Amino acid sequence: RGVNLTIPHKEAAYALAHRVDDAARAAGAVNLLIFHDDGSLEGRNTDAEGLAASLTAGGIALNGAPAVLLGAGGAARAAILSLDQLGAGEIRILSRNPTSGKTLAAALAPFVKARLIPAPFSDWPTAARDTKLLVNATSAGMKGQPPLDLPLDPLPKDAAVTDLIYNPLTTDLLARAKARGHVTIDGLGMLMHQAAPSFAAFYGITPTVTPHLRADLEQALI
Repeated sequence: RGVNLTIPHKEAAYALAHRVDDAARAAGAVNLLIFHDDGSLEGRNTDAEGLAASLTAGGIALNGAPAVLLGAGGAARAAILSLDQLGAGEIRILSRNPTSGKTLAAALAPFVKARLIPAPFSDWPTAARDTKLLVNATSAGMKGQPPLDLPLDPLPKDAAVTDLIYNPLTTDLLARAKARGHVTIDGLGMLMHQAAPSFAAFYGITPTVTPHLRADLEQALI
């Protein structure tokens, strides 16, 4: 019936799809391809919905506060939509390639109310100053990849930290943030919540994300 996709295939999947939903169009990325009987491919993006649901379940409500987003790829696009949905007043997009950040901000600006501010990674100390949420949407820290090289000293003590990576479940970033006393949210919540609408598309049944489901998935990741 279709497939779920993860990085680095989301933008390529968007290019392959014959039609896409509003979320995918805004994000410029697809994480769900549905195969139709006429041979056409329908692209959807459930990442934004999944991240927003995961952060809400973790008690995150931005209410006009700024957020810092690391990365400028497909996952970052969905993250911007989620952060805007949660009420971010300003989203500071830090990327190693400043051009990518500027391109992303220009592409997403028409779809969100939040102010989008692209900046190089070197601006992290300034960007972190009054942020309420740090989101890692890069692959740094993923199994087989080097950890994210980001000092957390500039981060306010009351800021939360989330990593979209779920393998490993506790990335180096989350471990360091937890040691400093920050609220941390791993990528498993987003994985579960983005999968629910995909499951519904495949099987016609919308599953409920439960603590029992999370416990089963945590065991699978060990």
